[in-house]
Amino acid sequence: LSSDQGVSATPAIRSLVGQIGPFTPTANLVRTREDLVAAASGPLAQPRAVPESEFESLVFSRGMDYYESLEANGLPWGFGEPEARLRPVPALFSQGQHDVLFNVTDAFWNYRYFKSAGAETRILTHQSGHMHPFEGQQKGPWACGGTDVQEAILSWFDFHLKGIRSATYDAIPEICISLMATQDQTTAPVGVELDHFPVGALSGTGSVPAFAAQLEVSVTAEVDTSGVFVPVVTIQGDGKVLAGIPQVESLTVTAGEGSTQTAIAIAGIGIRRNGEVFLVDEQLTGFVAGTHVDNRGVEHDEGVLFPGVGELLMDGDEVGLLFYQHHNQYAPVAAPQNLSDIDGAGQYLPGEPDIPAALRELKPVTGVLATPNPYAVTLNGVGLPIFVPGEYAGSQLTQ
Repeated sequence: LSSDQGVSATPAIRSLVGQIGPFTPTANLVRTREDLVAAASGPLAQPRAVPESEFESLVFSRGMDYYESLEANGLPWGFGEPEARLRPVPALFSQGQHDVLFNVTDAFWNYRYFKSAGAETRILTHQSGHMHPFEGQQKGPWACGGTDVQEAILSWFDFHLKGIRSATYDAIPEICISLMATQDQTTAPVGVELDHFPVGALSGTGSVPAFAAQLEVSVTAEVDTSGVFVPVVTIQGDGKVLAGIPQVESLTVTAGEGSTQTAIAIAGIGIRRNGEVFLVDEQLTGFVAGTHVDNRGVEHDEGVLFPGVGELLMDGDEVGLLFYQHHNQYAPVAAPQNLSDIDGAGQYLPGEPDIPAALRELKPVTGVLATPNPYAVTLNGVGLPIFVPGEYAGSQLTQ
């Protein structure tokens, strides 16, 4: 963040960002929240030190969950109002299934809060979003089945701002989750329309039991880029989908044998198909060592919610959790001054051994930056949202 790039920020933001920027020699050492707080609150932080209390306020009092929690506890927001209360505001949320910066669960939380205020609220997902350059992600259709998201947004504004009603506006579903075969990006995506957002293991007609009371996994220093897959359910027959938000009641991360740093579990939803395991929608979450019973900074008593996913399933698919030792999405940051002996070195390096072809010459350096990250995880109450569209209540496929 610098003025010569046309970007400005508060001193606190500049100090925090400076700790993990490409021009900070020790950026690769900042792996956890505690690491960032320690670095930003130290005497060398520029333009000034940021104490932990200020960090907490800056990070956790700027999102919708903060305002929702104040309202739920009968407290004012602090803008002069006697009582915090979200007024009914029509809201259409659009979120990318492959977005590695803001995931579908973030949109779900916002959708649910705005809907609770009583206004017309809808949510559409699509095959685009913020993409990760080292993962080779490519933006897909900005659509959910038969719903063109851009046209839906324009018709939404036409109706709510100009009073112009159209067939496009009338056709916007309450909820639409975009589905696409991860292994075949040439297949046209479809969507599943719903009258409620699936969370965790489902029940009732058309649902597929997908619940594990307890799972345990060990990720050793020898685990390669394929990760460690832990199945939850095997799919019987075609026509089923994984669509919604995976839920875990609690999970505990402990350091593995040979660990020399704070353990971080890197987890996502995986599918094993014909012997090959792949990560669904490129969605990952990092969990630092310790026990987690909720999403940090999100005050909802519903366990740990993973990023929302959408996938067309096939007969014989095994659906479960996938754990990595290192991953490009959680790569250490390499400062140029640390790479002075290597021509054309990039500013960001993936964690060993996840090295794209273009950066393989940097492998000796990444071996220093990304030290082994062995860990073990115990998970309780793992539930996955899997169902048959058209049979499961309030659902239908659209294309």
